[in-house]
Parts: sequence; C-alpha cells; structure tokens
Amino acid sequence: MDDEMNERLADVISLCEEYGVQKSERCKKRFEPHSVYTISENGKILYIGMTVNIRSRMYDHKAGSNFWSESCECTVEVLPTRRAALNRERELIKQLKPPFNKMHNA
Repeated sequence: MDDEMNERLADVISLCEEYGVQKSERCKKRFEPHSVYTISENGKILYIGMTVNIRSRMYDHKAGSNFWSESCECTVEVLPTRRAALNRERELIKQLKPPFNKMHNA
C-alpha cells in the first residue's frame, strides 16, 4: 500500500473511533478510497452519501447539515471503485429512502 492509501486508511480508522463509526466487513478486510456512508439517529437512516474523504465529509455534515446532531451514528462501507460506490449509494437510497437525500429518492 502506498503512503497516500496508508494516510486515508489512518483517516478512516481515526474517524471511526472519533464518531463511533461501525466499519463494514468490506472495510475491515481491505481499505480502498471510495466510501459509502449512512447517517442515522435512533435507528432511522437520515442520509446516505459517497465520498473519497470521509473525515472531511463528516466535518462538513457536522458543520452545516440540518439533520446532524450529537446523537447521530455513522456507518461506512468502503468499495474498490468510484463506480461501485456510486452504484451502492444509489441502491441504498432507492431501497431505504432517507428523508434528507434528494437524488435517487423519488
């Protein structure tokens, strides 16, 4: 694994610890840069997104999302390619219909 991948892995691990993120089995087996995440509160999924920088995206949500609260929980699934992550994000949004997603939620 190159230095950039090691740094991203360290970011994911740190974020997981900081926000109580539960990593998927895929994430535990191997780190890849494209992450699909869910944000939920009291068991209800509020938002699903995809990012290549999970730490930055969580800080963005915490700072400016009208659904973020201190009781939010986040799960992260890391996928091998951008295409796979986008497809997974779309699939989850269509299936779970989180109230704060606008795309794919018709």
